[in-house]
Amino acid sequence: MTELSDVSQHVLDPKTWVVPHLAPDVQVGSDGADAAGYAALRPAVVDAAPVQRLLSLAEPLSVNRTVARRIAPAKRWLTPRVWVLGEIVAVVLACLTVAWLVGATLPLTMLLAAALTAVAYRSRHQLGVSVHPLPLSKDLSVVFSAVALAVAGDLVTTDALGQSATILAAAGAVVLVVGCVRRQVRPTPRAVVVGDRSGISRAAMRWSDGREVEVVAGALTGSQSADASLGPIVGVPTDAGLEAVPTLLREHGADLVVVTLGAGVSDSEVRRLGWLLEDSNVELVVVDAVGAAAPHRVVPVRLADTTAMRVLPSAPSAPVRFTKDLLDRALGLVLLVASLPVLGVLVLAIRLDTAGPGFFRQIRTGRDGNTFVMYKLRTMTRNADRELDVLLEQNEAFGPLFKMRDDPRVTRVGRLLRRTSLDELPQLINVVRGEMSLVGPRPALPTEVAHYDDVELRRLAVRPGMTGLWQVRGRSDLSWETGMELDLDYSDNWRLRGDASILARTFGAVVRRRGAY
Repeated sequence: MTELSDVSQHVLDPKTWVVPHLAPDVQVGSDGADAAGYAALRPAVVDAAPVQRLLSLAEPLSVNRTVARRIAPAKRWLTPRVWVLGEIVAVVLACLTVAWLVGATLPLTMLLAAALTAVAYRSRHQLGVSVHPLPLSKDLSVVFSAVALAVAGDLVTTDALGQSATILAAAGAVVLVVGCVRRQVRPTPRAVVVGDRSGISRAAMRWSDGREVEVVAGALTGSQSADASLGPIVGVPTDAGLEAVPTLLREHGADLVVVTLGAGVSDSEVRRLGWLLEDSNVELVVVDAVGAAAPHRVVPVRLADTTAMRVLPSAPSAPVRFTKDLLDRALGLVLLVASLPVLGVLVLAIRLDTAGPGFFRQIRTGRDGNTFVMYKLRTMTRNADRELDVLLEQNEAFGPLFKMRDDPRVTRVGRLLRRTSLDELPQLINVVRGEMSLVGPRPALPTEVAHYDDVELRRLAVRPGMTGLWQVRGRSDLSWETGMELDLDYSDNWRLRGDASILARTFGAVVRRRGAY
């Protein structure tokens, strides 16, 4: 143990600390502060400077913190194994129950239970998220094919095919349900990001809300790691070199290492990281390897003696696109007819509130850059466009958008319509006409499109939607860059299953009213 007398006076005396190293609400004590006082000051240090690391040498650890540090690794080791065991037990119980209900023989039941145990065990490396249906369906189809071969060889009766299909379907549903529950209750993964300075800052900003991943530390690699001025990157405490990763994992209680590919990370360093982590329960993942392609578009393949990632085309097949168009028009027509009485009442309320028409028409840019007239319920005064120049200096949005929380042009009825998103009901007319989709990127103004670069123009590859990722993630509360990233992500990775998920989440977004103004 380092003696206090060996630590520099600069570290022990709070009065000598530089002001920027302390949080604004910290009171600097006198020279007579005891050891507990120094320990209490340590969490207030904002900057991960050498002073903080030296101070940790002089900080006495309480019994509770020592016990917590010993329990945390055991908890990280135990939690995923408990989930896997619970999933296996649930699957086996479902298999036995359904087999008893359908009258399956004991040998067939035991074989299916063993196979389904292996299927459930394969999901142990899902990082706490729900199991993807595609690989699960492949695993179940392999088991069913084995049963079909047994039937063809007269090893079991033909009744085994129907019984096996029922049992496998029930077990697959259990795996998906357990995976969804695990996703809802799992703690947010705490990640140490490994990469160059731009990679660490990009990851910190990408997961800045801390809902999906919490970035707790960074390990700087490459030539930048020798920088003498090494410190926090975008507020993330950062150390130098791969050798610092195990220490960062222990200090911050992290359970995930995220490697951001870039100039500072090579394939040999990824291999070394794997060696460093092989005796721990910490997951190692690599991001930015295939750009923004969603998991369903990425297939690992073997190319000669190298592992490669095959990226499937972003545009779904023609039958899928036709199905989306058909569902949009059919469901849009049903919703439009059902909402006609509501639209009539709302139009009457708008016209009684202020002079002017009940509907608002505006030119928007659709798929492939084609313009169309978008319909909405009027929420502003009649001459709102003429008053825009006066309010430009109060713009609260970034980029070419204009947004104000308390826009004086919005009418009393208009505020209610915006908070409830009822002003967007007339867009169902555009959906039925094929100009918009129920789900898609936010319909853009031609003035916005004029500022697009060659990458941002990609969002025009699909029809704009009444709802989308931008609505379920926060609408007007999102920055221009975040909204554009969500639109591009949808344009590249949309599928019918994702559309159904967005539609279901839209109801919750409308009820919460986040970003609706």
